[in-house]
Amino acid sequence: MNILITGASRGLGLNHAKILSKNKKNNIILTDISEGASSAFSNKDKKTLNKLLKNKNIHIIYSNLIFTNEIKLITTKIKKIFKNKIDAIICNAGGDIPGESITAFGNKSKTNDYMIPTIEFDQIYKRNFDTAFNILKKIVPLMKKNKHGKIITISSVNALLDQSNEFAYSTAKNSIIHFSKILARDLLKHNIQVNCICPGPTVTSRFLHTLKQRKKNETNILKKNKGLGRIAQPNDISNLIEFLLSKNAEILTGQIIAADYGYSIGK
Repeated sequence: MNILITGASRGLGLNHAKILSKNKKNNIILTDISEGASSAFSNKDKKTLNKLLKNKNIHIIYSNLIFTNEIKLITTKIKKIFKNKIDAIICNAGGDIPGESITAFGNKSKTNDYMIPTIEFDQIYKRNFDTAFNILKKIVPLMKKNKHGKIITISSVNALLDQSNEFAYSTAKNSIIHFSKILARDLLKHNIQVNCICPGPTVTSRFLHTLKQRKKNETNILKKNKGLGRIAQPNDISNLIEFLLSKNAEILTGQIIAADYGYSIGK
């Protein structure tokens, strides 16, 4: 399977690549904003990435998906490695931090509700919605031509909750849900599945970096390590990704999946 994963040099995207690369039949292209992004929050991510890149079935291209002119770098790589035959894309690029750092490093907005500065709202929105919107406009025509494909978008449980906090992030991720539903409906006739995962709080290097900036209910669940109501580990989400890419999930399309150990319904 030829798979493209965006935002994949660290965190969840990197973990998805780690899990999926175990199947040597998978040929995977990773994208991220820059070479420095992988070590922005943790050197551990950088070491994992370097180890993965030693595999012949893993490739990486650095490109800022907010800018449409940079996406050509990715389509050129797809043409060279995949011969324009792409089976799946995981739209993982995003994040709940503002700023224009070339490594996508930063902290949460100090004003994180609807009074957030407009410039910070725009930065967060583009990082989460425009990245998926721009790349999918290039990938969907390839999948249509091949008459099959699997699209997995990544939203957040924040998009499902009516809370004032994380206003910009929640708005962008809600747009991802709406976009995913429209794509699923319109691409049904082309044999292209579209499903959206809404992860709850998950232990990644960025999550741990912003821990002190998070609400108490998010940090409290760190104390629980089994059963419902606990924080997710990267493998929890990656295993769901692996399932959605499998033949066992061919029945599913247009689904919005809250993967959060009940976080969103226990609020």
